[in-house]
Amino acid sequence: MPQKLRVAASSDGVLPEDMLLQILVRLPAKMICLFRAVCRSWRFLLSDPLFVAAHKSHHSGPLIATCSRLYGRGTIDILDLSGSVVKRIATSMAAPRLVRTCRLDLICVTGSNHFATCHVINPATGDTFALPIHRAKEHAHVEHFFPVSFDFGQVGSTGEYKAIRCVSFDNSNSQSDLLLCEVITLDDGRHARWRGKQGPPAPIARRRDKSVVVNGVAHFLLEFRCPTFSGDHVEPGSMALFNLETEEWMGILKGPMPVRSFVEDSNGRSSYFSLDMELSLVCLDGFLVMAHDPEYGPWDLWFLMDIEKCLWNKSHLCIRIAKIL
Repeated sequence: MPQKLRVAASSDGVLPEDMLLQILVRLPAKMICLFRAVCRSWRFLLSDPLFVAAHKSHHSGPLIATCSRLYGRGTIDILDLSGSVVKRIATSMAAPRLVRTCRLDLICVTGSNHFATCHVINPATGDTFALPIHRAKEHAHVEHFFPVSFDFGQVGSTGEYKAIRCVSFDNSNSQSDLLLCEVITLDDGRHARWRGKQGPPAPIARRRDKSVVVNGVAHFLLEFRCPTFSGDHVEPGSMALFNLETEEWMGILKGPMPVRSFVEDSNGRSSYFSLDMELSLVCLDGFLVMAHDPEYGPWDLWFLMDIEKCLWNKSHLCIRIAKIL
């Protein structure tokens, strides 16, 4: 704490000056605002730029990771909330894409080649770990192997970081192909290997914004334009759930009722294809959120409040903004 920053004389005899300052800089900003009403001298102290700077150093805000391309090479920028670059990490990927996560100590990026290349990066140290490309030994007999979806998250009970990928038997766009599933535990270090698991219960969507990990469960939007592997109908907005801790599928979760009851317009203005393109999944404040971004109109944000009752709460954004998800 700078020597020129001094506490009001009214604190004498209560706590040593240095100790009091060390306590104040560690208090939440909301409490500091309340303390400014104690007296005039405290208001001057807590408004002093030196104190504000010291308090900020003890309460750094969340950092944001972004991917970009600089001089023909992929880079990952770690930004603070003011937009300043805190750290820049170079990668071997020409066009890295960030796997969306919420408040994790590690970040994961994939290449543009359909999730075949994935790197996990420690933003604090810059250390990079490339996930193995080779398939799990349980799937060594599969002749064609093509990753179609990928996600990354943390197991809350153990703190382990795991990645999951769903793979197809071939490189076709046929949604009738059976899918396989593989999981890897990153805490196994350089010896980490993919482990073969049972495939999802229905065909999953094959785009990057169609899955997210929330509270240790990976949620994958299903392809509702085609039936399940067993021939059952899939309602729009349905998701397949995978538990990262038990490494088992948890069944299918239905989406919000307005999305599930979507009806294709006879004149073609609204189609299942457009709805499929407009839906995405994201984690906000620990909640699973389904975002509906129609071509015209505000975003609809559906927060999952109760998974047992399939209860969703709707919010929306009235201002059109650029897509960053």
